[in-house]
Amino acid sequence: MILLALALAFAGFGSLALSMERHWRETFGQMRERRSPHASRLAGFSALVLALWPCVRVWGWAMGCIGYWGVLAAAAAPVLLILSFWPRTTTQTARRR
Repeated sequence: MILLALALAFAGFGSLALSMERHWRETFGQMRERRSPHASRLAGFSALVLALWPCVRVWGWAMGCIGYWGVLAAAAAPVLLILSFWPRTTTQTARRR
């Protein structure tokens, strides 16, 4: 269940980061189409909120809320490192499979 929370938080932070024009351009090497990034932001915030559910289910409300912040920190670190140092590896890895 905690891996589910980590996956949801990672996807949420990644989606929020890609809703920014700068990260989109660095990752995909092109400008975003005329679509607005609102869908990506909504998906990111929704994934972050949904990541609370597995934490609360495993640890209860008291410790689950505290564990949730740890899960968020653990998921934000790889997103930060990937977008800072290897922004194109995510798209290259996805294209190979």
